[in-house]
Amino acid sequence: TLYRILFRLRKQVYAESALLSYDDAYFMAQEYILDFPRIKKAISSRFSYVFIDEMQDTYTHQEAIINMIFDKNTIIQRIGDPNQAILNDSNSERAWKDSERLRITGSRRFSQPIANVLRSVALIGDPVLTSTEEVTIQPHIISYQKGHEIQVLEKFVSLVHDLDLDDDNSYKHPIKAVGWVGKEKEGLTVGSYFPSFSKVMMKKKSLDSLKSAMLICEAIDPKEFYNTLLDCCIELLRIAGIRRDTPKGQRFYTKTLFLELLNRKYPDQLRLFKRKISIWGRRLVIGQSEEVIQEIRKYLKTTLFPDMNFTLNEYAIKFIDQEEVVEVTDEQLKSKNIYRSAQRHLKHIAVEVGTVHSVKGETHRATLYLETFYHKACGEYLIDQLLGTPYIPPKNKKDTYKKACLKIAHVGMSRPTHLLCVALNQNLVDQKRKELEGIGWKII
Repeated sequence: TLYRILFRLRKQVYAESALLSYDDAYFMAQEYILDFPRIKKAISSRFSYVFIDEMQDTYTHQEAIINMIFDKNTIIQRIGDPNQAILNDSNSERAWKDSERLRITGSRRFSQPIANVLRSVALIGDPVLTSTEEVTIQPHIISYQKGHEIQVLEKFVSLVHDLDLDDDNSYKHPIKAVGWVGKEKEGLTVGSYFPSFSKVMMKKKSLDSLKSAMLICEAIDPKEFYNTLLDCCIELLRIAGIRRDTPKGQRFYTKTLFLELLNRKYPDQLRLFKRKISIWGRRLVIGQSEEVIQEIRKYLKTTLFPDMNFTLNEYAIKFIDQEEVVEVTDEQLKSKNIYRSAQRHLKHIAVEVGTVHSVKGETHRATLYLETFYHKACGEYLIDQLLGTPYIPPKNKKDTYKKACLKIAHVGMSRPTHLLCVALNQNLVDQKRKELEGIGWKII
């Protein structure tokens, strides 16, 4: 009886708020399957094969749902890397039983020198990990003195420049610096290297004017610039009162529907739009913001919207042409978490600073892995594996902190295609300098 009362209460909350939590969704799915067991046969009959990507991040309750809706007639192929499992909870390690495993030992992302590091910097080491890439840049260690962490990013920028990795026209992937601990707390954090670091990135773009939006995204990666310009297009349509017809009446455009319209009716214009965005994005990064903004203004007013038969009103034109920048402040610009050198010849190099969790799944041309503090400096947990020693779990203790540190380090260090760089305390590096250099690390 109590269960039914609580269930009715939950249904009432759903009806009134239109909000559903993830836990509620999984609970209701399980209830539905139990109430209608024939759904398992119906779903299984439709799918001979099921492929599940990123399986290492699967929670036990998610695995339970999968097992409830597919019977033995469906072949389930799970795809993932246990070393990349940093998003799940402590129970989720039980979710993936990989007793029958097909191993992939080659990478088309990182180079062989980076693969050599990742063979041992992993919870589950792979002594035969190889690369198909021909890049031969040595992995680097930036050795810093305690209290001088703020100099590490400048040294990294110089290294990127010296290795000719700073030409954005030659490389499609960004340059990033990442660490495990991003929160403000005592001990070593990402903020120790970049004091203005904020985990709460500026989510709300300034759409006070086209110029404000463009300046705020000036140093962000091409995808961010692309989305910002699309947001401006949608804002222009809203200001101009341009809607689309639907069975339920007229509705404003979304980014998805705007792109669908371009793709369906104006494919040539869509190709031109994307090509121009690629060129503008690269020019914004090297500081040509004023010229780029003028070109965007002309393109929107004389090409894109006229070709789509959309007429912009005076308020939309004002949004495009307004010179006064209202919302772009120093604090907002800093909140983008972009490091730039003060040196003129290095100013074009933008290093995005973030946490390892924020870059999971990404590819970088160069990655700086920042040592942070987790009960002790992470370098102390990692040093044996950085020296090439495979991790072997101890028999008599849990080794929880080291296991967690190895997982995070593997994810962070497997991002780059060309340059892997690790920031480590000088005292630790000096103790192991000869051994580190002996297995291929270059120390600066």
